[in-house]
Amino acid sequence: MPNDPPFPSPSTVLAFDGADRFSLGFPAAGFVGIAGYSFSDADSVLVAGTSIIIEYLPDNRLEWRLSPGAGWDTGETIRFFWQTTQPPSGPGGQYTLGSTMTGTAAGPQPIPIATVPSPATFGLLASGLLGMFGIYWRAPKPIKRTEW
Repeated sequence: MPNDPPFPSPSTVLAFDGADRFSLGFPAAGFVGIAGYSFSDADSVLVAGTSIIIEYLPDNRLEWRLSPGAGWDTGETIRFFWQTTQPPSGPGGQYTLGSTMTGTAAGPQPIPIATVPSPATFGLLASGLLGMFGIYWRAPKPIKRTEW
């Protein structure tokens, strides 16, 4: 189906019949180990008794695999999700549907960890520590008295 705004829709929407998997075509940057799908979506479009197994692949991608004969076809929506520490970067990620009939689509993906800037609070913490050190350094030192 066409993408929801603000993500661009593909020029051609390819029909599919009996898709058996959905996967990320990019590493799941910042993945925290939580992924899933809409149970109500799956119940309304898949054959009764279908199972979906979620696997975190060695190349840091995620894959949702449907049991054989799940019956997932064109126009049937299943919402998939994963939790990450990274915010979305926009419609740059490639998603793959199916293993025998493969199609890709562009959608949001997390910002890669290496490109996320340091939080501003770290800068504030560093400047506060430097200021405290400066106050300590410039404070008058007590004069030691010695008695004879």
